[in-house]
Amino acid sequence: MSAIKQMENPPKARLAVRVGVTGHRPHGLDGADIDALRKKVKEVLKHVRGVAAEVKSSFESLYADGGPPILRIVSPLAEGADMLVAEEALAEGYELQCALPFDRQEYEKDFTDGDSLGKYRELLGKATALLELDGSRATPDLENEAYQTAGRMVLAQSDVLIAIWDGEDEKGKGGTGQIVRESLVSEIPVVWISSMDPHEIMVLMGGEYEGFKEASLRGLELRLKRVLKPEYPKKPDLSRVYFQKRQPTWTWGFVFEFFCDIFSGEKMDAGGYRVGDFEKETAEEWRRVWDACPGFPQSVKEQINEKFLKHYTWADKLANYYSNVYRSSFVANYLMAGFAVFFAMLIPTTEKLDNLWILCEIALIVLIISITAVGNLKRWHEMWIDYRLLS
Repeated sequence: MSAIKQMENPPKARLAVRVGVTGHRPHGLDGADIDALRKKVKEVLKHVRGVAAEVKSSFESLYADGGPPILRIVSPLAEGADMLVAEEALAEGYELQCALPFDRQEYEKDFTDGDSLGKYRELLGKATALLELDGSRATPDLENEAYQTAGRMVLAQSDVLIAIWDGEDEKGKGGTGQIVRESLVSEIPVVWISSMDPHEIMVLMGGEYEGFKEASLRGLELRLKRVLKPEYPKKPDLSRVYFQKRQPTWTWGFVFEFFCDIFSGEKMDAGGYRVGDFEKETAEEWRRVWDACPGFPQSVKEQINEKFLKHYTWADKLANYYSNVYRSSFVANYLMAGFAVFFAMLIPTTEKLDNLWILCEIALIVLIISITAVGNLKRWHEMWIDYRLLS
């Protein structure tokens, strides 16, 4: 496993916009002017690019310095609309990612002639990521279900959906009409480019298929901006606080672990107050994971190691840090509360030392209040949950 690059602060991600595709096969494009349709697709793709660039320039501090936003087209590469949009997207500098309903060899049976098959193979070779689902053609229902699953996978990876569609209701599982409906129900905006000349563009938005709202590309722009740019919360913005974090060198969160070790019978760690190196600990944890999964594809391992672990490491380790600090505050408070009660019980039994016991009781109560106040001020519980969800 390659080492994780040492970082002083949590890494930032590059802004990415994912555009999914659904649409008709060639027989559904009989009334189309293909050249005009390509121009409409290009117009939409350029519009999305402009919105992404505007958002990135407005929120430079929240995104990694790595050039322009990442633009991705997510397509099942079916013959017809899917391939057309993929071609135009690649020409516009988009990355291509594919979700296929079957393995790539089985999927080749869907292509009707040598030209379309060659185009499919060429596009597949340009994809930066490929997911081959385990669909089956054993029965017509299973085959339709495979197409439906691929369409839903595209939706799950999309911020906006381009649909080259005739507007007719769904005709079966996995059809364009069904994917459009599910996109709207999931509140993913749909850029509907009519499959009929003159290929008018309409933007559909809303949480209900029957009650969707028609909008313009301007409406799409506003929707995408809401998706891509962070909201300004009333409380301190954790997205900004997170990027300013540095790795702590020590923690009093060992109190909770020490308490657990006592009752579990495990050996107590004398150096538990020290915080280990985040990157080294995560690298070792994942080395054990890979050792336990010798058959895991090497290409996937490399992607996880290079693109995922640096982000996961900080979120996971900070979540562990704050969880132990928060839990330790509870353990400490309950222990001190018990001692405070004990000192209160000693007061009437020893008259000469009653002032001492009173002072001890008051001191413990002040400590309990102080720990609770600091925990609320530093938002230990909130940090724990936020970073755990992030990881």
